[in-house]
Amino acid sequence: IELFDADQQKMGLIGSVGIPVEREAGLRAPIDQTISGLVFTSGQEMTVLNLNENKDKHFDVYRKLRAVTVSCVPLIGQKGAIGALTLADIKERPDISTQPNFVQILADSISQGIDIFKNKTAYQLLVENANTGFILFDTQGRYVALNQYIANVLGGKPEDFIGKSLKEVMQEKADFHLKRFEKIIHTKQGAQYEDSFQLPGGIRWFSSDLQPVFDPAGSVSGIQIVAVDITRQKESEKKLSKNEALLKEIAANYPNSYISIIEKDLTVGFTSGQEFKKQGLDPDQFVGLTLQDVFHDHSDYIKEKYLKAFSGEEIEFELSINEQHQLYRVIPLTNGDGKIERILSVVENITERKNAELALLGNEEKQKLLLQNIYAGIVVHAPDTRILMANNRACEILGLTIEQMMGKEAID
Repeated sequence: IELFDADQQKMGLIGSVGIPVEREAGLRAPIDQTISGLVFTSGQEMTVLNLNENKDKHFDVYRKLRAVTVSCVPLIGQKGAIGALTLADIKERPDISTQPNFVQILADSISQGIDIFKNKTAYQLLVENANTGFILFDTQGRYVALNQYIANVLGGKPEDFIGKSLKEVMQEKADFHLKRFEKIIHTKQGAQYEDSFQLPGGIRWFSSDLQPVFDPAGSVSGIQIVAVDITRQKESEKKLSKNEALLKEIAANYPNSYISIIEKDLTVGFTSGQEFKKQGLDPDQFVGLTLQDVFHDHSDYIKEKYLKAFSGEEIEFELSINEQHQLYRVIPLTNGDGKIERILSVVENITERKNAELALLGNEEKQKLLLQNIYAGIVVHAPDTRILMANNRACEILGLTIEQMMGKEAID
């Protein structure tokens, strides 16, 4: 009986009865010249009762052995054909054609064995070489198995910990973790946790997935833990939290201003600033509001400006609203991919400054300044409809400069 392992591309003798040792050398032949290679490729069983009546060259190796009956079946594993099994008898075996189950049963058994071995070997290699911790405890909290990664973290070798109790290794923290084990054993349900540990290399954070291990009777026989080191992630989160708190503090104390983050859907994602406190407003009440909710009749004008910022422009404009004169500075915010998902809007209350400027001007200049800064578009015509003056908003609405408009008649 011989086995062809497709993965190894090798033919091996499983066992022989009644064949002289010198004849076994005849089993060594190129795979593509044997019946095993043919059966493996085709996936079909082949049986010849009498080789003396069959001249197929794929059976030559068995003729040299002076075999008479040959039966070859494919080995079928989880992922398809993995080899072939051949039974060659030096006597004629007419029963093999009527009872071929023996060879097939043997082949199926070998296939399962190969699959189990390969899966087990692959799993062992994965566990041993993973940059992740694998631990198996019994129900009493004793180490049954652990991989090299966890042994390194604990400052030893796997054999240093196997058989030891959690109390011997974790000491004062052991009872805390054993309570988790008790809950998993009682509920038969897994759980996930994030914990920090004082280890030989310092404090480390781990995200752990704890799952019950069941025996054939369905009882919990142990606890399996898969642990991933998240120390860097936790350190980054801590730094980010500090930076976030600092930015919020800066925003809250930014003088005479409303500072807002506007989301892609044109809603308020964040807002703060000293001006809220001055006006007796709670900035948190504005989070999630739309431009219409905040600016009402001015929302279309603001939307137009904000959309320009989302297209990559830095925008600056003034607007009189709610008895305030405001200076808007809008800046696009790009993410790591260079996409603009948010914009920053800094709105400064410049009412006092504007009033001071007006106090220094004459009446005529005051009127001109008011006309230039009013939200509505204003055009002044002569009796013949020639344009004598237009404010900035009128130029913006008409899409023309003041130079293009001055002196033109309405019909132009």
